[in-house]
Amino acid sequence: MSGRILIGVRRRGAAVAVEVWDTGPGIALTDHALIFEEFRRLHPGGQGLGLGLAIAERIARLLQHPIRLRSQLERGSVFSIEVPRCDALPAATPSKPEAELPAVPQLCVLVVDNDADVLRGMQALLHSWQCTVIAARDADDAVRAVQAFPPDLWLLDYHLDAGQTGLQLLQRLRSVMPARPCIIISADHSAEVATAVASAGCLLLHKPLKPLALKSAMARLTLRHS
Repeated sequence: MSGRILIGVRRRGAAVAVEVWDTGPGIALTDHALIFEEFRRLHPGGQGLGLGLAIAERIARLLQHPIRLRSQLERGSVFSIEVPRCDALPAATPSKPEAELPAVPQLCVLVVDNDADVLRGMQALLHSWQCTVIAARDADDAVRAVQAFPPDLWLLDYHLDAGQTGLQLLQRLRSVMPARPCIIISADHSAEVATAVASAGCLLLHKPLKPLALKSAMARLTLRHS
């Protein structure tokens, strides 16, 4: 497969439009929102984790300059963003640098998720932070794995197969090895889940999972238990 990419800038009144054009296969209208989700790739087997567009969309939204998408199947796609024009500003006085986010130590992390694609994405993300990853898709595999190689941190999906939950798995893990810091990951925003996770002494992160939020949570938990 071959194609071309063109990056251009256009004046539009008091604004400037920055556009990225490609001659790829295009994106169906029903998928326009999906491609901005974390770990979402429309074409299986492609490279990358499916994080680039999600990160770009979030930054653009925070800056109040949303990304626009125009696309036709077999005709390519155009991603664009408009920013206001302004006069040049005088050089600013250097400010005191903000405190950096604590780095994640090189941990051994147990990751349990029944979705194979999400599990692979989590493995790749944690490996990029120099972590050792023990990956499991169900509770039985997780219990066997930690008995052979005890991890430093547990990352457990809340909804597992066969009606099991990450909190039920948590109790099994605590019965076979000393307790570890635990993060429960869930798409369920209900107060019931939040209360149950807090009562179990765990930290709750919601899907779609934000890598920066995960990194911050891991750093805080590691410092707290060091």
